[in-house]
Amino acid sequence: MSDDDFLFVGYLAQVPWLTDPELPGVRIATIDRDVHPALDTIRYETIAGVANVTRFLTYLPDMSRYSGYVLGGYAIARAAVVAEKGIDGKTMFPSKYEYARQWRRPDDGLRLLGYDVVDERAHPFSILHSGPWSLAEVIDACGPLNDFGLFETPMAAQHFCDFARDDNQEEGTIWQVWG
Repeated sequence: MSDDDFLFVGYLAQVPWLTDPELPGVRIATIDRDVHPALDTIRYETIAGVANVTRFLTYLPDMSRYSGYVLGGYAIARAAVVAEKGIDGKTMFPSKYEYARQWRRPDDGLRLLGYDVVDERAHPFSILHSGPWSLAEVIDACGPLNDFGLFETPMAAQHFCDFARDDNQEEGTIWQVWG
């Protein structure tokens, strides 16, 4: 997987990176961090005729207005942006991330921090940090995490996806985390 295999979906103003006693000195940059209350809402915007019905911002917020919060950027594996079945099980709807194909990411100065594994069906929810395994179990099964508590490569994240599916039947999607 390369950077071209990911679709940048937007930004979240979140609490600063978390810490975990299992990983002293590591700042955990997971999608699960709380979002500023003023921005923690579904967008309900249209971009080039395509709806954005996610919490992701498609503009750079003025972070000086959100003291104590940091800007995170997120990109989903393009292969996961596919049509979704409606509640009737038959009707197909565009992916909730289809809007991201219609806009260009602004020059934001963020850098790639690593790769998280997310349960897309349960809302963007980190399986890596909120799943049933301790971080020590994840590291034993899948290798080390970087200084942000994320996988360093998409291949390492895929190894964790395979582990999660085999161990607990959890389906994970690889996400890039920027900060």
